[in-house]
Amino acid sequence: RLGHHASIVLWGGNNEVEASFDWYPSTRANPSLYATDFMALFVGTIRAVVQQLDSGRPYVDTSPSNGLHAHDPYIKRWGGAQDPWYGDVHFYAYDADCQDPATYPPAKFVSEYGFQSAASF
Repeated sequence: RLGHHASIVLWGGNNEVEASFDWYPSTRANPSLYATDFMALFVGTIRAVVQQLDSGRPYVDTSPSNGLHAHDPYIKRWGGAQDPWYGDVHFYAYDADCQDPATYPPAKFVSEYGFQSAASF
């Protein structure tokens, strides 16, 4: 149903799930368990459905991510989901000058930004 919208550039499986592997003691203690579940849900299930329904647009299993080593077979580049050399990063700098280009990270793709907004009146 959404596949005919020109504004959809790519499909995203989730937001920050891979990055959250570093946030909690349980995921840090057993990353292979969570990686197995991640691959089953976001690659084996959701990616398969997206490819079946809209194979013309790319699918990213998570954001931020270090991307893939290969597409076929699907081999993820695990670890450090904010590495600016691979995949995409999220960037938040609430106290930075958003008009200064030097503020931004030299990443391949910054998929999410955050800056302090002006106060409401």
